[in-house]
Amino acid sequence: TLTFTFPPTRYFLRRRLSAATSVYRVITITDTLSCLNAYPVISTLLNNRNPGPFAYFYFCQFWGITWEPLPYFSVFLVLLISLLRTVNLVKPLLRIPRR
Repeated sequence: TLTFTFPPTRYFLRRRLSAATSVYRVITITDTLSCLNAYPVISTLLNNRNPGPFAYFYFCQFWGITWEPLPYFSVFLVLLISLLRTVNLVKPLLRIPRR
């Protein structure tokens, strides 16, 4: 799955900065982090449920801290890009300032 997340990330990092582009950048980076966080779970499931990295307390703490907010942040970013698209449809000539 990482092979499918790197090209969009590279694409949006090379684009000229705008409000929508910056949101798309954060979306692709969040998607990449979600894919990276899934690898320990996949390796555990494919290894007959051998805990692997989850046998270490500090890894579990770090993984839990990074895994928990990612789905909520992804939903928030979808809401944000939907709002930007709605504003663009309602007022097509409105320029959102870059900051």
